[in-house]
Amino acid sequence: MAIQTLPLFAPIEEDLEAVVAKMRHAARVNLELLDTALAHVVASGGKLVRPALAIAATRLAAGEIEYPKMISLAASVEMLHTATLVHDDMIDQAARRRGNPTLHTVLNPASAVLLGDYLLRPSGRVGRRDGQRARGPHFRRDAHDHRQRRIAPDVGPVGLAAGP
Repeated sequence: MAIQTLPLFAPIEEDLEAVVAKMRHAARVNLELLDTALAHVVASGGKLVRPALAIAATRLAAGEIEYPKMISLAASVEMLHTATLVHDDMIDQAARRRGNPTLHTVLNPASAVLLGDYLLRPSGRVGRRDGQRARGPHFRRDAHDHRQRRIAPDVGPVGLAAGP
């Protein structure tokens, strides 16, 4: 996968490619409509400054750290940033971001808010330490699948988020 970032980050380009792959994997869901919309946002590219800084800081501060943990941290930071951009684009009424149509212009503003909120979840999940399990009913897989089924009609052309 070819990513485009700043020449300064050439020495860690493979790491950044792993970050983008982790983000794409983490943003996948079982419902086609949500999956397509989230893939649009995650694949829109960017300079990857935040994950590059996370990688650099991790290597400087921690010395030898497990590679998957470093990539998870960097992906989590970028996913959180991406989620905030979805909301920011809607508030600013931006038509394009990184040369691509913004999510609220592809769907609609209410759907963009919902999907921006939804993208916050994988950003936290990706950042958890490997092997650490979230506790409580909100993190059960069946509860997660239920939330996906519940939100999907709201982002479709007929759902509540689509308006009257």
